[in-house]
Amino acid sequence: MSVLERFLKIDGVLAAGEFTPDGKCKNHVGKVTKGNAEELANYCATIDKLLETMGNMHKKAGVLDLEPYHGFVHCGGKFTLFAGKKYYAVADETADWNEVSWASLQGKFPEGV
Repeated sequence: MSVLERFLKIDGVLAAGEFTPDGKCKNHVGKVTKGNAEELANYCATIDKLLETMGNMHKKAGVLDLEPYHGFVHCGGKFTLFAGKKYYAVADETADWNEVSWASLQGKFPEGV
């Protein structure tokens, strides 16, 4: 079973994708069109670069230690986007945030998934 298929086994996850650092969609599964998957991949890569840069700046200034950077969570409407360095998952309000975030940010899936 692929990593993306494992995401879909987590309760509440509707879609998942893999993206490159330059914002290309490598693959996607679930309830998302190819066009939306490409937009999500581009968005995830863009925000990754922004937040990684912010973390580097804060560390150099001695303000916050935000390294190493792992990813981000974006909440809005009825869905939440969990994005790591190469995978994202879109979940609804029934999803367990701990399970989805550990999977997307650390690659650690719940037992049995």
